[in-house]
Amino acid sequence: MQGYLAEKEALKAQVQRKLKSPASEEEAQAASNVALYLFPDALPDSNFEKGVALEDWAPLQAEIEKAPGSAQARLKYEEMRANIWNYENPKQDHATISPYAEETLKLFSGLTASPTLE
Repeated sequence: MQGYLAEKEALKAQVQRKLKSPASEEEAQAASNVALYLFPDALPDSNFEKGVALEDWAPLQAEIEKAPGSAQARLKYEEMRANIWNYENPKQDHATISPYAEETLKLFSGLTASPTLE
C-alpha cells in the first residue's frame, strides 16, 4: 500500500504541473480528466466538476485507501462506482463511460479485492 500511495502522490504532482503549465490543449484536458477522478482538490475552484468529485467520490476513495481489501472498502467502491456511472451517464442511455472513469474504477476495484491467503 505504501508503494501505491507514493506513486499516487508522484502522479498528483505531475498532474498539478500539467494543470498549471500544459504543453498543449490535449495535455491540459488529460490532466483535468485525471484530476477529476483522482485529485479533485487539484482542480481550480472555477472548475464546475470539482464540487461533484469532492462530494461524490473523493471521500469514498479515501475510505477505500484506509482499509483496502475489506468488506467496508468493497461497499464504498460500489457506492463510488454508482456515483461515477451516474455522473458520466445521467440519462443511463450509454453502455460506456470515459476511459478516465474506467481506469479509476479498475484501480479502486483492485484495492477492494480481498487479499489472497498463502
